[in-house]
Amino acid sequence: MNKKSLFGTLQRARIFCVAATVAALVTRPATTVARDGTNEKATVPRYTVTRIGPHPDNRMGAHPDDRSLFPVALNDRGQVLVHNVRAERGFVWDKGTFRELRPLLDYPVVHPRAINNRGQVAGTVLGKNLVSGGGPMSSSEQRRAVLWENGEPHDLGTPPDEVSEADAINDQGEIVGRCYLLAERDKKTGVRVVLRAYPFLWSRSKGFRKLDPQMTSFGDRASAINRAGQVVGRSKTLAVPLIGVQERHPDDFRDTPSRAFIWQNGATQSINVPGAWYSNGDDINDRGDIVGQVIYQKGFGIGVTHAFVWRNGKTLDLGELAQEPVTGPLSINNAGHIVGCVLVPETVGQWPFLYRNGKLYRLEQTLPEGSGWTLGYACDINNKGQIIGSGRYKGAGSAFLLTPR
Repeated sequence: MNKKSLFGTLQRARIFCVAATVAALVTRPATTVARDGTNEKATVPRYTVTRIGPHPDNRMGAHPDDRSLFPVALNDRGQVLVHNVRAERGFVWDKGTFRELRPLLDYPVVHPRAINNRGQVAGTVLGKNLVSGGGPMSSSEQRRAVLWENGEPHDLGTPPDEVSEADAINDQGEIVGRCYLLAERDKKTGVRVVLRAYPFLWSRSKGFRKLDPQMTSFGDRASAINRAGQVVGRSKTLAVPLIGVQERHPDDFRDTPSRAFIWQNGATQSINVPGAWYSNGDDINDRGDIVGQVIYQKGFGIGVTHAFVWRNGKTLDLGELAQEPVTGPLSINNAGHIVGCVLVPETVGQWPFLYRNGKLYRLEQTLPEGSGWTLGYACDINNKGQIIGSGRYKGAGSAFLLTPR
């Protein structure tokens, strides 16, 4: 179940849709792949599909065909967290009804990130003078982590001389994210640049605290937290030091080595993926199973990106399982079912997948015949097996909710 995330809606699309050579999978639409790697016919799971939107209030600034409505996260109650990427507003969709997440005073831009089973939402608000998409280097003091309850925002209380982003929340209301430490204000430009960053863990009783005091790199980030308080993410600090590698802007993290990690009971453990240049823990379920991404060669766009599952200290490469590279898993539920995205470089297209019980399914195959839907992306799955994502309905862009039949 998705409790994560990677800041910025448009950046998320880039992260989970890294190029992979998957043409063979596309040409085998009715075939699944078994755990032992042999192809076999299997009963394809079936879903009903519900359109998320359109919003009844056209003042929300959405595109007429709902392309502006981007699903972000899903809880076990079927509530869907939605980001309007055009109007920079956030909503909770619940059985056809939209409830807006109110912004903080002087922070009108809302980037929702995660929702728990109590309906609490974690995310980030941006100041009115910040150009959206400018990134943390241009955010100055205008980026703050927020908790929403019943649509009302609560500032988490970012430490002085820092800015913050919230990425995930568990059912206890604990939140993880990242803080950036700001330099003194430049006397000529008036700008405060970012010195360094660190993952944080927030709770009502203890407030902000560093997840691991050793993590102070732009490449260190917490992505998800489960009910037991286990946290996963990526760390440049934990990566094997390489001669000549210099730290870059936070968004260029794939050009420097990073390691997926799990933090629990105050201790951080690096997740070993043999041969990895870069790895990231995207999500963790309540059993402690982790799903993430791995690159086996140096550099963004050079190395092949695979998906991996880490369970009981052992790593399973989904790219090897499918006999082709697979990329972009974003969510794993308590049953171990995974959803993600595969990109096809030859067509510059993509399709979402479901990995369940050792088999990989193309999600579009699971819909009723003649549904009118073309599915392009999936980002979350809950413990009831419901899936959210976006695609096109009768030619028009729209978000969707899939429910098992």
